[in-house]
Amino acid sequence: MQDKKYIDPVNDRINELYEESRPTRPVLYLLQAGADPTREIDEWSQKLKKPPMNKVSMGERQEIPAKEKLKEGFLTGKWLLLSNCQLSLELMAEMETLLNPTDV
Repeated sequence: MQDKKYIDPVNDRINELYEESRPTRPVLYLLQAGADPTREIDEWSQKLKKPPMNKVSMGERQEIPAKEKLKEGFLTGKWLLLSNCQLSLELMAEMETLLNPTDV
C-alpha cells in the first residue's frame, strides 16, 4: 500500500511557503490540470508591496526571455513566475546553477 502523504494533495498557504523560501530557494508548485495559483501569488506579492511580478509561459524559444527575467529578478528583487515548465526541461535542469552562480 502506498503512503498517503505522497499522493494526497497539499494545500500549503502561500504565506507559509513564502516564509520557507529564500532568494535562491524558489517555490515550486506541481499542479494538476486546471489548477492555477497565479492570482493568489499576485495578491500575495501586492500585499508585500513587491513590484508587479514577471511571468513567462515556457514553450518554444522562451528560455532566453526566462533567463533575462530571472537576471532582472536577481537585480531588482522582482518575482518571476515560470509556468508550463515541463515544456523546457533543459532550463529546469540548469535552474540550480542559475540560482546559485559561482565565481569561477
